[in-house]
Amino acid sequence: MPKSELSYETITRNSASIILIVKGEASYDGRNVISGTILFVPAHKTLIFSNIKSDLLMYQALANV
Repeated sequence: MPKSELSYETITRNSASIILIVKGEASYDGRNVISGTILFVPAHKTLIFSNIKSDLLMYQALANV
């Protein structure tokens, strides 16, 4: 996600997943997320990243259920 974006919302998944922040910095739920941050995402939920301070590279791992 380029830092020029104001925010980014993940898509809803049918199973729980984890998001690994590989590179960059942003805010989620009032907290800073940086490289190395791991976030749990419950099934049928989304995360909204805002205040993207530098290009954000994320990896989302999930079971394809």
